Amino acid sequence: MKEEVKIKEVNPTLKFLLSNNNVVINLLLLGFSFLLIIMIPIMALKDWLKEELVVDIILMIIGSFLGAGLLKYGLKKENGTAK
Repeated sequence: MKEEVKIKEVNPTLKFLLSNNNVVINLLLLGFSFLLIIMIPIMALKDWLKEELVVDIILMIIGSFLGAGLLKYGLKKENGTAK
């Protein structure tokens, strides 16, 4: 008699977060990471701009656009799923 080996399934939440098809979660993760990368040089401009809210809004917009663009480019290059 052969015994069937059952492969343990990946945690569904982790699978959901890491799947390439879930563009929204990947977009959020990339947006936040690029927001932090861009935030470091702009911190020097905070004294000049004085309005912290303006800088934060600009950073959020730039980070989200960069994240979306790089996610689309990465998906197109690797899988060809982004159109």
